[in-house]
Amino acid sequence: MQYARDVYGHYEESVAVARRAWAQANEQKLVAYSKAYVSAVEWLRDPINKDEAISILRKHFPELSPELAAATYANFSGPRGIATKAQLDIAGIGKVLELRSEYARPKKTLTDPSRYYDLRYYEAAIR
Repeated sequence: MQYARDVYGHYEESVAVARRAWAQANEQKLVAYSKAYVSAVEWLRDPINKDEAISILRKHFPELSPELAAATYANFSGPRGIATKAQLDIAGIGKVLELRSEYARPKKTLTDPSRYYDLRYYEAAIR
């Protein structure tokens, strides 16, 4: 097994999405959600929280061995894990669109990553 980022360079693996109309109508909720998400990511990435994060993970996934839980934490909090402040990888979105255009069916060409994100809510959240 390899990390997608090791194979493709940039690759955006996980995002939260909303329709533009909903986002505009629910701006305060979206900014609050984004603030909470960024705060959670920063908490997770802070090494001081490692033991507690692993404990929470094992509480919800008791079948995980301590070693596997520690490795999972390392994957999420390390350099290949969730981006600092949950920053969006724009080049990674471009790579996902490129792969979708090449391999997905029905065939559809998707270009211009900027059509698929609006950073104003994220930017408001991190101010």
